[in-house]
Amino acid sequence: MESDCTTELPKFDNSATPAVCRVYQQSDCTGATPVLDSATTGCRARVATDCTGATPVLAGNDCRARVATDCVGATPVFENAECRARVATDCIAPTPVLDGNDCRTLQQSDCDGTANPKFDATTKTCVATVTCALDADKDFPVGTPGDCGTTLAGATECQPVCINSLEGAGKLSCSDTGIVSSDFTCSLLLTVKMSGITATDFEQDAGIATVFQTTVAEVAGDTINSDAVHGITFVSAEGSTSVADVSVKITIGPNVDQAAVKTAIETAVTAGTFTSSFQTNLKSSAITSVDADQVSADAINQDEPSATPGAGPNQDGDASAGTNGTGGDSNSTIGVVIGVVVVLVVVVIVVWYFKFRKPSVPAGSNKLESPTKSGIGANDLELELEAPVANDNGAPVTFVDK
Repeated sequence: MESDCTTELPKFDNSATPAVCRVYQQSDCTGATPVLDSATTGCRARVATDCTGATPVLAGNDCRARVATDCVGATPVFENAECRARVATDCIAPTPVLDGNDCRTLQQSDCDGTANPKFDATTKTCVATVTCALDADKDFPVGTPGDCGTTLAGATECQPVCINSLEGAGKLSCSDTGIVSSDFTCSLLLTVKMSGITATDFEQDAGIATVFQTTVAEVAGDTINSDAVHGITFVSAEGSTSVADVSVKITIGPNVDQAAVKTAIETAVTAGTFTSSFQTNLKSSAITSVDADQVSADAINQDEPSATPGAGPNQDGDASAGTNGTGGDSNSTIGVVIGVVVVLVVVVIVVWYFKFRKPSVPAGSNKLESPTKSGIGANDLELELEAPVANDNGAPVTFVDK
């Protein structure tokens, strides 16, 4: 029986007939204790030092071959079934620089003192000069390039231009590392004539402007939210103390049909839905500084943008209204030339009149021609006149330079 087994023969084997005590064998080691420690001490669990050769890695209770995920820390590179430290040749684009035991992208300090001292953050390379490639669809989707062109030098900015009577604001820039950034926007300008409310009401209660902003966004369609409605200003309508002209700017972003937005707001004003929405929003916002039921939107107009950088041409296509057009300068030059010619003609006529006219002769007087001196031109004629003398009729004699 098993108790009869000794330290020299510790394994009781009842598979034999008769059962015997014997030493441990490798075939006795399975499951959680697969390793034969010795013939007398028996079987044990596998440890890392048991894994050598082609299967050097302990995985659970088994040894296996090394794989790339085994390579971490100081030996992160898997090569020929082994892990090793990283070297410079391991670092290739887009992380070509060995920094400690890691590969990283280029940065400005890597370019300093080289033949290409500028760092292009877009391509992550060192270059001689930095430029930004511009994409019309991406960089000015509701405008035209203006003076931007297709590329922009590093550390410079340019001015796109809006289209379709939109007001431009902001510019497009290229950083000194080649990153394009833009705060350029195009806005639709509208003025709504509101009755039952005054500019003073807007000034004294800021909540009214917020309600107006919300109402414009509601009636403008799904492509416009409150953040796109801005620049609300108000003045009292001329000749009225109970009507206010409220101007608003609506940012037209990519894929937004500005004509559809304008039509939607115009229709809301005409149909009265702008008024009803504004009244409802005043009440829901607890605005009591005005009588909501007496407020109405009566008319709406589109305003032309001021002649500022980025403003688009008017809808009639008048090139002189654009910031880049030359028609206005040409017309001004022609006007100046015509004005100068007119002035010169007037001066010539006046000089001619006073130089060559003949004075009138009083009735009853005799006209004597003054003699000309030989060799003296008409302009050099000198006369010595004595006091008037009477003729036979008693009338004074008048001398006339002829």
